[in-house]
Amino acid sequence: MAQNEEEQPPESDTAQIELPVEDPRVYLLIDERRPHPDGFVGQVAFNGAFSYISISGDPTRSVNDLQHYRLGLDLVADSRVTLLSSFKAVDQDTTYYELMGGLRVYTRDPANRTRSHNPDGPVGGPVLTAMAGTRFSSDSNGNSAVIADIRLMLPVSRRLTIGAGYRYYETLTATDVDEAFGSISYYTGPYLKDSAYANPDGPVGNLALRLSGGGSAEGAFGELSLIFPISGNLSLVATGRGERVEFPYQRSVVAGAGFRFYPSN
Repeated sequence: MAQNEEEQPPESDTAQIELPVEDPRVYLLIDERRPHPDGFVGQVAFNGAFSYISISGDPTRSVNDLQHYRLGLDLVADSRVTLLSSFKAVDQDTTYYELMGGLRVYTRDPANRTRSHNPDGPVGGPVLTAMAGTRFSSDSNGNSAVIADIRLMLPVSRRLTIGAGYRYYETLTATDVDEAFGSISYYTGPYLKDSAYANPDGPVGNLALRLSGGGSAEGAFGELSLIFPISGNLSLVATGRGERVEFPYQRSVVAGAGFRFYPSN
């Protein structure tokens, strides 16, 4: 009788499949482009606005309306730190300019997706913004004045953020009515699970409202902003504002429109 041959185990179906080598650079690239409350990590974001200011007051004084222009460029340098810059111009009889730079710091890392978030950051994590710069006019003969701004925001739920701030003026003028202020932001639609910052201003198609107000020794103001994310990279903003200056007495009504653009690459 023929001797039985030893049975050989069948070859594995996957024995000849070559597994791809993981390239850590790919994961680094994905990580650097992750969504963030200010845009995308490692990317810049742009914002701009135009406002028309109608002024009324003492009929014995001649007062012209104003146009206000603003442009901003921000860089999300790290998941916890964003570098900020802002340029403003106010066109009246004389053109006034304001140039500022600063940073925003998140005490809780927005990249931690285990926490609840709203468009201002992780819930329960204070967010500090500090900026400083100068302002001057087209006929000031080189004279300028220092200004500085500090703000603290606290996301208290997936729909609500409260905030407060203070602005320092080296020279306080009659139109500086926003020395101390507070704000409250309400988001009509919270982010769905794992979709935080798909648009940094909120889920696409869901309106956000921000109400702020405050004053200084010169007067007071109130402001309402409507923020509407229309795509993952773009939001439109509409603003209405009222101001009252005590002396010389005048009232201002402000209507404005703007945009926020978040390139992803």
